Formats: sequence, C-alpha cells, structure tokens
Amino acid sequence: MSESDPRLIAAGGWDDNWDIALAWLPVTDNAQQVLTFSRPCAFDSGALVAHQDNQSVAGLQDLANKRVGVPAHSIYQQVLSGQAPSLQGEYVGGAIPSNLQVIPYNRDGNAFRDLAQGDGVTLDAALHSRWAFNATVQAEFPLKIAQKKYLPRPHWPCL
Repeated sequence: MSESDPRLIAAGGWDDNWDIALAWLPVTDNAQQVLTFSRPCAFDSGALVAHQDNQSVAGLQDLANKRVGVPAHSIYQQVLSGQAPSLQGEYVGGAIPSNLQVIPYNRDGNAFRDLAQGDGVTLDAALHSRWAFNATVQAEFPLKIAQKKYLPRPHWPCL
C-alpha cells in the first residue's frame, strides 16, 4: 500500500509501480483513455461555498473579480481556470467569469478555514466537494452553500 500524487495516478503512466489504484478521480473523457474504471462506489457533487455573511455570491456568474479557493490539481481548479475536461463528450464547465482569481489549496479544508476568517478577508468563495463542505459544517465554520449543485461528479476507484 502506498500513497501517490493524484496527477500521477490519473496520468496512467504507473511504470509498474502499482496494479490497482483506489482513488477519488473524476471520470473524464481523458482519464478514460488511460484508465479503466469500475462501477461507481461514490458520487459527490461540488458546492460553491461562501461566508455566511456574504450577500454577493449566489452562483458561478457572481465570481467576477473574486478570490476562489479550490483543491489543487482538481477538476474544480480546471473548470475555474478555463481548462475544464469533458465528460461523456460534454464540457463540464459553464459560464465562468474570466477575471476571477483561482487559489489552489493542497489540503482539504484549508480553503474553508480561510473563508471562515470573514467575508472577503482571505477568500470570497470556495468551490469544493459537498462531502468536504459537510465536514466543515461539523467544525461549526460560519459558511453557507451559495450554489447547491455544481459539477456533479461520479468517482470510481481505478482498476
């Protein structure tokens, strides 16, 4: 058993280091070219999250001139950076303002911690999985979901 960078796993060039990977990877058309996925064992949808005092972010269209935290090297970072992959031939992005600042975080929850410091103090919003957001609710962070369903994404362990 070993831990690896998800980018390495998703690239498919394992150099005989592994035979199987159990990983949270979005099932994109590019990933399906190099990996074989099993049936879904989990389904997670993204959430656009804002501080509970925020009144200006209700959806992706409101992110112009905003600082948005995302998990580093994630599908959320790709979407907000204008590099969204396709899923079953369809673009998974949307109308993303071109002048937002995407701030990648290497650990789950760090963007939520920064967002909890206050409305617009460090971040204006975060785009992350609903699962990660629900974990922060248990930590009593003063956050809310601004857009409830964004980027539904099935995850399969790679086989």
